[in-house]
Amino acid sequence: MEKFSDKDRKQWDTIFSSIPPEWETQWKTLNPMPSMIACASFLKKEGVKTVLDLGCGPGIWSIFLTKSGFSVKGTDFSDPVIRYANKWALEENLNIDFAVAPITKRVFESTIFDAVVASLILDNVSRDEMKEVIRSLNLLLRPSGCVFALFNPLMTPEIEAAMRTGNNPTKDITSISYTDEELKSAFPDFELIDFKKFDRGERALFLKRK
Repeated sequence: MEKFSDKDRKQWDTIFSSIPPEWETQWKTLNPMPSMIACASFLKKEGVKTVLDLGCGPGIWSIFLTKSGFSVKGTDFSDPVIRYANKWALEENLNIDFAVAPITKRVFESTIFDAVVASLILDNVSRDEMKEVIRSLNLLLRPSGCVFALFNPLMTPEIEAAMRTGNNPTKDITSISYTDEELKSAFPDFELIDFKKFDRGERALFLKRK
């Protein structure tokens, strides 16, 4: 399965075809988010060396994880955002392989990863796509490999209303709000090591292949 919402891709392409300077400044100067630090700590504890960053966007997590000592490859279905990620990695003199592909497509077929990181991506695709990604993890990971999956805050009517108003460029992109219990049971082939909520409401699953 390689299907995805072409409307979503076109919208992401539009967003990343002209990135505001203030976005770049924020990405490149702010301290790592608590979720990023927690992810790196988890991966190091599990002895992870190689990481696949699914739905990597402009490369924020890929850059951070590479600087944290991991060997990283990243994929995203938006061509403009991958061009940006490549440019940023070159500016930082970092060796990161990026590829344009939907998250359901296995691109680096000769590589078995120690870990997969999926940050704020699995709830921005259809339920079928998320299920397909989860099914594919066993092909991507070594035995006892790890997954760090970060999800957006649980949607409330107030949050949804705020997202639908104002100048929010992502307001029409696919967004599915999973309950905590749905998330905890979504990865049947993995042991749930930890489930953590962060200050802004993001929810993280720390998983290890059974």
